[in-house]
Amino acid sequence: MGIIIKDLPPADYCCIDLNQIARQTIGRVFVSAAAAGAAAKCIPAITPAAISDAVKFEIADSGLTADLAEKNVTAALEAYRIAPMVNILRSSQALRAGELPWQAVPYLGSSRFAGPTIRHRGSAALRPTGNWRSERPVIDLAKCKRCFLCYLYCPEAAMQLDEENFPHVDYDHCKGCMICYEECPTDAISRRAEL
Repeated sequence: MGIIIKDLPPADYCCIDLNQIARQTIGRVFVSAAAAGAAAKCIPAITPAAISDAVKFEIADSGLTADLAEKNVTAALEAYRIAPMVNILRSSQALRAGELPWQAVPYLGSSRFAGPTIRHRGSAALRPTGNWRSERPVIDLAKCKRCFLCYLYCPEAAMQLDEENFPHVDYDHCKGCMICYEECPTDAISRRAEL
C-alpha cells in the first residue's frame, strides 16, 4: 500500500540505481560520487567537466589510489549521463508572501504537520545489543585516514573516537550492520564472522 501525500507542488520523480553504477564502475557500493553526479544534472550550470574536477578535488586527500579515484569520477559521470534533467524550481502556484516553500523544514508544533514525539532521553546505551551481530567490523588503524565516515554513518553511535581521532568499535552496542565497512574509502575496516 502506498502513501499519498496531498497538497505538495507538482514534482518530477526518477529512480536511478546508484548501487549498480557503483558496482559496475568502482567495484564496490560507494555511491557518493554517483549521487553527486545525478544531483548535478538538476543544475544546468554544472558541466561534466566541473563534476570531474569536483570529484577529484573532494577525494584528493582521502588516500585513494589514482585508479580508484578515477573510477569514482567515472561513476559520477555515468550517473550524470543517465539522470534526466529535472526542473526542481517548477511550481504550480506562486507562494504567498511569508509562506515557506514545501521543501523547508516546518515548525512541528503546528497541528498542520505531523512529527515525532520523543517522550524521554535515548536509552540505547542501557541495552547491550552486540550479541545481535553475525559479523563484526574490525578496524586496521594503519590504513585509517581518520575521515570520520564510519563515526558519522554508524546508526547506533557504536563508533568512538580516541584522543587522536582514531575510531574504535563499541562491540557491546555494535549490531553488525556493516555500514562502516561499506562507507570506509580506504578499506581500513574488514568484516569478520562472529564465532
